[in-house]
Amino acid sequence: MHWQTLEKRSNHLRAIRELFWAWGFLEVDTPLIVARPGQEPFLDPFETRVEDAAGRAHPGYLITSPEYAMKKLLAKAALGEAPEFAKIFQLGKVFRNNEDFGGTHNPEFCMIEWYRLGADYHDLMADVENLVRALAGRDEIVFAGKKINIAAPWRRITVDDAFKEFAQRDDALELAMTDESEFFKVMLNEVEPKFRDASYPIFLTEYSASMAALARKKETDPRVAERFECYIGGIEIANAFSELTDAVEQRARFQEEQRQRAQLGKIPFELDEEFLSLLPHIKKAAGISVGVDRLLMVLEDKQNINDVIFWPARDLFGDQ
Repeated sequence: MHWQTLEKRSNHLRAIRELFWAWGFLEVDTPLIVARPGQEPFLDPFETRVEDAAGRAHPGYLITSPEYAMKKLLAKAALGEAPEFAKIFQLGKVFRNNEDFGGTHNPEFCMIEWYRLGADYHDLMADVENLVRALAGRDEIVFAGKKINIAAPWRRITVDDAFKEFAQRDDALELAMTDESEFFKVMLNEVEPKFRDASYPIFLTEYSASMAALARKKETDPRVAERFECYIGGIEIANAFSELTDAVEQRARFQEEQRQRAQLGKIPFELDEEFLSLLPHIKKAAGISVGVDRLLMVLEDKQNINDVIFWPARDLFGDQ
């Protein structure tokens, strides 16, 4: 184990909490085992079962994100029942099965997720800039032999413009809606490699609405959603969006994801009706998840996630 790096990890985790407390956020603690996980077609929750004292078994799943539970708290704040939950964060473990054992992936990883009533995705971009600069303690870092200027503002580029600039293609939105495999092929082979060469962080914005099941559509262009991903040194560290709060549209999107899961031979999970019933009360909000382990890779100039966590899956279960 890399003891000095792990000590820095602990210091960074403490600093993250102190920053969010100073910014007026309330830390929350939501369930890690749930009955109704997220519907994302390309994420695989760990399955388990919960047995009560009478021996009755209940299907359970380790969370891939605390998103649903945190939005329920946000709705309670919007309703006036618990106004102190209008700005909340959670720092802790999440779980995703069928992941690599190394590189930028581990089946169990650390995430910080935060939500703000009355905010949109532009506000979250500022949050990320402030978070990274505060943790780094300087305006420039070195990652993979390249100096990266993290002074704000960071570059913002739409998915459509990124395809045009880096892949010389003008069909990003069409591909996202008609051929996702080709879309991701272009992203992986032509767009993201250019991000690795960039000497500045990048916010990749305005994904196709078909790739943002929980995000609000952009009013001036409903083909796209108010969603972004953040890259530093080519490493994707964050996924964020202005929240979709229309329960009818959200139900339709969940049902489409159920259909996609079934088509892929996966379990189409039961919908969380409590979540759908509370969603309209939120009205306007934004939320984001940041992969803490990946962020630490960037800050500590480590090329493998296994170098910044205490017990990687590789050591627990063997090489993949």
